[in-house]
Amino acid sequence: ANTLGARWIPESSATFISTARRVADWWIAHVPADNLVAYWDFSDPAIPNTYRDTSATAIVAASLLKLAALLQDQPSAEFYRKHAENTVESLVNEYLTPKGILTQGCYSPKMSLATKNELVWGDYYLFEALNVLDGTVGPLIV
Repeated sequence: ANTLGARWIPESSATFISTARRVADWWIAHVPADNLVAYWDFSDPAIPNTYRDTSATAIVAASLLKLAALLQDQPSAEFYRKHAENTVESLVNEYLTPKGILTQGCYSPKMSLATKNELVWGDYYLFEALNVLDGTVGPLIV
């Protein structure tokens, strides 16, 4: 039967990991160092006076934890995990309300839509990353 969507092909794992590392390295090189929370658009000419996007940042934190778990090279795995830990710490300390709402997600400034809001996918990926970091679930389970 034909199925749509992505699927894991073991022979492609080296290519997948190589691509994931290039993307992660680009993110780490370009995310603002002040709090590791991305601007809504890395090329916005208004930077630093523009929106941050905690939802995209939470997605990346969870993804970095997955990448770290896939790597055989321990120093590289620790590098990505540490960046994820620092990112999650920033999200929790600067953007999480006492009720567990991740604020400052940015959906679409061009449409003036949800530019400083809770975005459910941001909450989900932050929750996932927190569960991985405390050992509740493995990074490759979720």
